[in-house]
Amino acid sequence: MALVGFKSHNFFYFFNFFMVESAYISEIFNSIQGEGIFTGIRQVFIRFQGCPLHCIYCDTPVSRTQTVDMCKVEYTPCTGEFRSIPNPVDIATLTEIIENIWSAGTGHLSLTGGEPLIYADFIDELFREVDYPLYLETSGCNPEQARKLQYIIDIASCDVKLPEHNATSDYDSLFESELETIRIFYEAGAVTFLKVVVSRTTKKKALVAIAKKVSDLDDTIPLVIQPVTPGYGLDYPLPEQLMELMDAAGEYLVDIRAVPQIHKMMGLL
Repeated sequence: MALVGFKSHNFFYFFNFFMVESAYISEIFNSIQGEGIFTGIRQVFIRFQGCPLHCIYCDTPVSRTQTVDMCKVEYTPCTGEFRSIPNPVDIATLTEIIENIWSAGTGHLSLTGGEPLIYADFIDELFREVDYPLYLETSGCNPEQARKLQYIIDIASCDVKLPEHNATSDYDSLFESELETIRIFYEAGAVTFLKVVVSRTTKKKALVAIAKKVSDLDDTIPLVIQPVTPGYGLDYPLPEQLMELMDAAGEYLVDIRAVPQIHKMMGLL
């Protein structure tokens, strides 16, 4: 269901001007959601290409670039056997693929990336062709694009950054945009939650700043504290540190959860 513009990233507007009927997509597959409050739910994932941020823990750095020649499609889940189709992918082709890989146990159509909001107009067109719940995974860095989708997104997973993530040189503007995106989806009626990746260097003060601001909107909005997955140059937080972070955020929000990337543990995409 569900733009304070993030004006320093002009390619948002470039993409949305040119990419209404087609989009650059890196992968399409059916797997299990391994993050957030819907962990364990089967989803069809559409991984859009392009992201203006540079988070140090990013597990899909190839998706940062704006274009890629081919899109990989896994027609049979968990086989690792992909077929490639040329980019950009049009609505008709994408709709056909979704229908082919959807299954009885699948619950949502996950729009992930990269940053899906780059393709807000494309997603709006896709919504007219498919009849599945839309699950958006976004950094929230462009609320103007989020506003275009506020009434069609069913679930909004907002990945809020910490200063230590080095996602951008203008953290304050990014944080303001993220909060506005959360507000847009929440007020539009989407199931909205935020996710924050933490490491051994994460300070309570940084997490509290986020929890405090979100509580001004609604203190029942879930906050998922996600321990960084080992292998990205950051140390996994200590168990006692996780407890302290949860307690600190719990002073402002009532639904605090610690959830690692479960799909990584299961060997899934």
